[in-house]
Amino acid sequence: MLFNYFKKKKYKKLIAYANDLYENNKIKEAIDVYEEAFDIIINVNDYIKLACIYIDLKEYDKGIKIFNNILSYYEDDKNNIQGICDVYFGLGVAHDCLRQIDKAVYYYEEAIKNGILACECFYFLACIYDDYNLDKDNEYTIKALTYYKKAIELNNEYLFAYVNLGTLYSRCGDNDNALKCFLKAKSLDKDNDTNIDYNLGVAYSTLNDFDNALHYYLEELKTENPYEATYYNLGVLYKDNKNYEKAKYYYLKAIEKNKEEYNAWYNLACLYALMDDFENALDCFTYIKYKKKNLIEAILEDPELVSFRSSEYMKKLEEL
Repeated sequence: MLFNYFKKKKYKKLIAYANDLYENNKIKEAIDVYEEAFDIIINVNDYIKLACIYIDLKEYDKGIKIFNNILSYYEDDKNNIQGICDVYFGLGVAHDCLRQIDKAVYYYEEAIKNGILACECFYFLACIYDDYNLDKDNEYTIKALTYYKKAIELNNEYLFAYVNLGTLYSRCGDNDNALKCFLKAKSLDKDNDTNIDYNLGVAYSTLNDFDNALHYYLEELKTENPYEATYYNLGVLYKDNKNYEKAKYYYLKAIEKNKEEYNAWYNLACLYALMDDFENALDCFTYIKYKKKNLIEAILEDPELVSFRSSEYMKKLEEL
């Protein structure tokens, strides 16, 4: 008994020292001390912490090995529900980082089945289902919606959950709910960690609210790293509202930022055609023909290009 007492005392001393090293960002030294402590005794909660440290260091195989060892321990102890949830979640994160998606989904869902209350678990699982990017009635999309909502239920200030849920609503055509999510995200995004003004611009544009769409797109351009597509979307917004000079300016800005933004080249060509500037329209279409030939086929049916198709410039394009 006395021997066990000294073992426990030494263990506690080593763990306290390791924790102190970790808090002072001396990670490798901390790991060595943790490992020394676990040669004496293994306390599951402390062992989970070491596994998490390995995950943070991107040493996923080491983290997975520890988590699996802990799962073996829990086979004989089904009462520590929180510990089991933490292990399943940790395994989910590790496999997610390794892009072993099937395993990640399995462990996230096991954590949820066991009653985990970590909002991140629901969010990460939602992100996986969201990445399938399928139709609104698809089972994966429904799961993504469900898990984003659960993450928000557990943390009503989960910024990225609101952004992703809003984007998913938008993709599903539920523009009113998308707007609600983006407005909530805007209220939370004090440090401009997301391109939320861009998302609000898209939402209001979809709802045909020109003034608000314009406001938020311009707000996005004031940020340190504006979302590149903002320039193109502003071009579309102004073109749809018959302000062709402004539309031209933003299409050209979009191309300046990315010369491979072929949709901007195409829309700029259409804009020139609407302005009866067929020569510049031909120049843009010529560039597209050599760079993104499949877009040229759209000219044959585009209602904005009726005049261009009947002009000599269309014949010149066909002869190239």
